[in-house]
Amino acid sequence: MSAVLKQPEIPVTDLVTISPETGKPAVVLTLVQRVNLALDSKATEKRLVKLVKQSVGIQSITNADGRAECHSAYMVLRNTRCEIKKTGKAARDDAQAFSTAVIQKENELVDIISPEEKRLLTLRDDYDEQCKREEAERVSKEAARMEAIESRIVAIRGYSVGCEIKSSKEIEALLASINAIDASEDAFGEFVDSAAQAKTETKIAMEKLLMDAIEREDAEVERLAVIAAENARLVAAKAELDAANALFAEQKAEMQRQQEEMNRQREEMARQQEAMRAELQRKQDAMMPPVDATISAETKTAMNQILNEETATPPPLTDLLDAVLPDEMKSTAAPTAAEMILVIADCWDVSQDVARNWLTHTNFE
Repeated sequence: MSAVLKQPEIPVTDLVTISPETGKPAVVLTLVQRVNLALDSKATEKRLVKLVKQSVGIQSITNADGRAECHSAYMVLRNTRCEIKKTGKAARDDAQAFSTAVIQKENELVDIISPEEKRLLTLRDDYDEQCKREEAERVSKEAARMEAIESRIVAIRGYSVGCEIKSSKEIEALLASINAIDASEDAFGEFVDSAAQAKTETKIAMEKLLMDAIEREDAEVERLAVIAAENARLVAAKAELDAANALFAEQKAEMQRQQEEMNRQREEMARQQEAMRAELQRKQDAMMPPVDATISAETKTAMNQILNEETATPPPLTDLLDAVLPDEMKSTAAPTAAEMILVIADCWDVSQDVARNWLTHTNFE
């Protein structure tokens, strides 16, 4: 509740006021009039001017009468001055007492209305403070609302940040989120145009990023396919190489085995040939007289040379026979293969197949 107290319209002039007793206009003196009245200033001014004029003629003192005249004039002025000061002090004391009484009465009167004044001031100030708080709260809410809207617009523009390295599925999901954003005036208020523009620009940027991601992923699929094909080719080549190495190792092992078998057979043939020579020599010795008695020195030397020759294979059987047999026993024609097989089979008591195998693997060079 508020109230306005209208002060009574009291016409105040330098000469008129309202009497508190009668409530009617009354004549009062102004401040200057009161001062003039207290000091009787107009009459006093005339008297003082007259006094000053009376002593103007005293310009110097030449004798005792002159001094007495000067002193008398001085005392008149001095006494007049003291009288004026005394009258003025009395007026000031009266004015001071009046001022003190006025202040006291003023305080008494003020005390009558001060509590109500303070109460009304408190009501008014409380209301003003409430209005200030409400305004500050409104401003704060408005600032928070605008900041929230601006943050949402910034968030819309931020959807495309970092999408250069995202997959196409991730970008499609972000596009779906952007399409779901309500960019209406109800959601963005006076920023609806900025929100709609941000949404449109972000969608365009995201769609381009989506195309780039699809192209990048297609290129990556092709690259991986090429790598997979190359890896498959390398695996197949390695498998072929491993198979070739295995075959080579197997063939090498087989060749090594065959070489070892051939070496063994050569050793066996050498041993058998040596045994054949010994057996043949034994039979010849049994059939013929001692060699030393029937063979010439030249023949013995030739036979020893043949027997002692360091060769990889035993000497041919015909050479041995020609070296040890007398001329009448030497064959005029070389024996046939069948004859040699029969002789070998008979001498070593083996089958003709074994004898044939021996002759087949014999090096006659």
